[in-house]
Amino acid sequence: MEIPEVLTSDILDEYIMDISWVTCTLVFFTIALLAVYVIYMSSEHAVFEKMGIPGPSPALVVGNFFQEIKLGHVKFQQDVYNKYNKSKVYGVYSCKAPILFIRDLDMIRDITVKHFGNFVNRRLLQMNNPLDHMLTMIKDDHWKNVRTTVSPTFSTVKLRRMFQHISSSATTLVEHLRDKQANGEAVELKHVVSCFTMDVIAGTGFGVVINSFKVSSNGSSKRHDFLQLLLEAEKEDGTDNDNMSSDEARELKTAAERKPLTHADIQGQAILFLLAGYDTVSTVFSFTLFLLAQYPECCSRLQAEIDDILGNQVPTYDNIQDMPYMDMCLNETMRLYPPGWMLDRVCNDDINIGGVHIPKGMVVAFPVFSIHRDPAIWRDPMVFDPSRFSPEKKSERHPYAHLPFGQWVYSASCSVDAQAQPINSIENGPGVARQNDTHARQTLESDRRPLETL
Repeated sequence: MEIPEVLTSDILDEYIMDISWVTCTLVFFTIALLAVYVIYMSSEHAVFEKMGIPGPSPALVVGNFFQEIKLGHVKFQQDVYNKYNKSKVYGVYSCKAPILFIRDLDMIRDITVKHFGNFVNRRLLQMNNPLDHMLTMIKDDHWKNVRTTVSPTFSTVKLRRMFQHISSSATTLVEHLRDKQANGEAVELKHVVSCFTMDVIAGTGFGVVINSFKVSSNGSSKRHDFLQLLLEAEKEDGTDNDNMSSDEARELKTAAERKPLTHADIQGQAILFLLAGYDTVSTVFSFTLFLLAQYPECCSRLQAEIDDILGNQVPTYDNIQDMPYMDMCLNETMRLYPPGWMLDRVCNDDINIGGVHIPKGMVVAFPVFSIHRDPAIWRDPMVFDPSRFSPEKKSERHPYAHLPFGQWVYSASCSVDAQAQPINSIENGPGVARQNDTHARQTLESDRRPLETL
């Protein structure tokens, strides 16, 4: 039996109409969802304009993200920092999120000290236990409680107890370099420094003696490490603590109000000690040695200071305190190559600072890299000049012009660890420094490129 042609045509037309309706519906919802997404991602892009704060114009959805990727994070931040050099602040959009950059040093001081309680928290990533218990991840009262317990671990007395691990690792480093020198072998500086840093962290952090140069390990019989001191700090009253100012102590409350740390808290700080200490220290150490090689006059002056203070003595926690030029070299390295090129916090409540209104939830950031290379603050900023950090020069400069680890209460442990390790290792190797190949030194000096190219 044949189906009438008219009926077949009607069925086909109805089928096509159904398909068209489904297609149109899908297209409509797709466009609607896309429109909602664009509106949502761009909903904050008028914030700075309403606040009267200058900044680069954002693109839909991505904000200034593509500009930043195209130029590179550091180059983009320097360009924006220089463009708005007449303003105390400027605004940048990281996709949807507005970020208020503070370039005024007085405002930075007020945020980090006077109004620190309003800027305790960082921008956070979603982490699993125990990573979410690291000092850099916890918030508010939980952070204050852990910080109050951790702070005494970096007191002068406790650092003396841990110093033996740094000294032992420095001796291993020097022996390794001497073996390489005797065999006429070249060394890859970052690799060598990274091995040394891992040895120091294993010892000071976990009481484990290793030799990363030979990939072997064994346990330490007596523990004077960060983990053990952290456990001991639970039982102490906090009075043996010269690592916290009176203002910080008031902000963090008193030791009597401390709550016991959980196992996750202790694990989190141990992981943070490893993660935060490894890259920051090895990077600072690598750049310090690199710059000293490029500037032999600075290297010679540093060597003379070491010889004068130490003579035939072994470096100790006490005698390294008498080496101001060593400290100046490290600070100048961290000015040129700060471990953190940008620092940020989240505003907990509406506040006015320096005539600028900062709303609750706003992310504020310090463009550290750009501040450290600002010619309005530093004369010839691309030149390695440790004398910038002499007491006389420092007194002429704003105290918040140098922010290698920030000026937050957060920064103390990173700063102590990152400076103690390079100091001890440099001092342990005077013989190696003196025997540097003359041709290699001349090559480095003749190839002294402008630092902006590095």
